[in-house]
Amino acid sequence: MAKKKTLHQVWLRALALFVKRELIKDYPVKTVASYGFPTGRNADDNRGACYKPEGKGRASVILIHPSEWADPKSVVRTFVHEAIHAALQEKNKDDGHGDAFAEIAGVVGLGGELFDTPNDKLAAWIDETIEALPPMPEDPLGRTKGRGPQKGRMKLYECTCGFKIRSGRKDLEAKCLKCNSMFEAKSIDDKKGGE
Repeated sequence: MAKKKTLHQVWLRALALFVKRELIKDYPVKTVASYGFPTGRNADDNRGACYKPEGKGRASVILIHPSEWADPKSVVRTFVHEAIHAALQEKNKDDGHGDAFAEIAGVVGLGGELFDTPNDKLAAWIDETIEALPPMPEDPLGRTKGRGPQKGRMKLYECTCGFKIRSGRKDLEAKCLKCNSMFEAKSIDDKKGGE
């Protein structure tokens, strides 16, 4: 029988309970948390996002970018950052990364220019929390499956004097100007020194 996998949302819901109980008492556990592609002014840099849909009683939504799921510490750190936004949104006091955010981040232990650097106490809490949670779900982008290096499309060619070039052509016919010999394609077994 196949081992049952933890869903990303279930794992994040468990993390939300730890955050509520131990870090941010005002954090609304009813937050909807998932992995997804945050958008915004600096969408390429967004590791996570939090927004509150319009309408009374609607839960804040936290998105954790799939690129963070390669490392549980990144997910937890990003989630804590976004949970601060969610807590402020519940009070209608979200000011981006202004004074209200900075105050809670300081108490929680997040610092740095983007409030993504944990102090020693928070770093220890993150490690303990990861140990207490079930195993983190697999990276949705597939980077935690233990794949080896991907094969490149460039092929290695070498002439008799040892000069090496790479080309995307499979049928390269070129001469070395130094030794006047033809470049020969090299297989992986022919490579020396990790070439």
